[in-house]
Amino acid sequence: RILFIMWKDGDYTNKKVATIVGRILSCHPHGDSSAYGALVRLAQPWVMNYKLVDITGNAGTQDGDPAAAGRYIEAKISDFAQKAILQDFDTISTDWEDNYDYAFKVPVYLPSRIPLVLVNGIDGLGEAYRCYIPPHNLNEIADRCISYIKNKNISNAELCEGLYPDFPTGGEIVNGDELHDLYTRGKPCTCVVRGKVNFDTENNVISMTEFPYGIACDSVAAAVKEATKNGNMILSGIENVQDDNHITDDDTAIKSRNKKKKTYEYQCRKDVNMMEILNEIYKVSGFQTSLPLSYMTTKDGYPKNVTVLDIIKDWYAFRVDCKRRKATSNIAQTQYKCHI
Repeated sequence: RILFIMWKDGDYTNKKVATIVGRILSCHPHGDSSAYGALVRLAQPWVMNYKLVDITGNAGTQDGDPAAAGRYIEAKISDFAQKAILQDFDTISTDWEDNYDYAFKVPVYLPSRIPLVLVNGIDGLGEAYRCYIPPHNLNEIADRCISYIKNKNISNAELCEGLYPDFPTGGEIVNGDELHDLYTRGKPCTCVVRGKVNFDTENNVISMTEFPYGIACDSVAAAVKEATKNGNMILSGIENVQDDNHITDDDTAIKSRNKKKKTYEYQCRKDVNMMEILNEIYKVSGFQTSLPLSYMTTKDGYPKNVTVLDIIKDWYAFRVDCKRRKATSNIAQTQYKCHI
């Protein structure tokens, strides 16, 4: 609905987010806060692998800070959304339905040129079941689509060989072997993700460079501080904590804040083991987290566990239908011109 309204009104240049949200409510039977929150989420690079909306202004931070109010920021459709979703969009290639008050027609779906659910992932709750499809690298998903197009008899195990989640915030997957059932059979599993660090052995500094997906950076520091306050003897070996926003040189600080990824530095005492401190940080904070992955979708009106092959197969049939509709319309128009 957000992308359709922005496409309909030609929002390829910056427009006030408050104005866009007001237009979205014409086909969205909920409050403005839900539309505003969803629009901002589509523009956050630590949430979306590939942004669908570009926001000018404060769109929030990975630390957990909220975005500015809609009247202060502007938004437009991103280049990725234009090329991957809206390039083939027209009144012929998609199904249409009435909006909630029957004032005008809205599309049931958008003709995405890639299986977007695999690229940006999705997290949703239903009645007694949950869907959590992780984001993946665009090139890897495109390669699998091409492999299926070239060989319709390819097995899911062959298609998913070497495929793993690709989180926009980085981090590393600890239990990669346990994801085998998820990719081969679509069986739900738990993915354990931890952040990445660099050790400065000369100065006894632990630098956090990548954070787990969905974890606010400041929440890790807050959890470590709380554990130290409660008497955690291992974490008492930390002398000082500094993030990359507290830098004295103004130009360096501005460049640091504009980076996509934030870093934290933990200055440790000389007589402590930095690896032991890191393991304790994993234990007491969200710097190591578990994601309940599940390829659950609604198919034929019922919830069902699916595989990557099932998703790509359905996407391919959907793309063929879109192209067939467009080609049939073009042929009909050409025949009409020939008749004249």
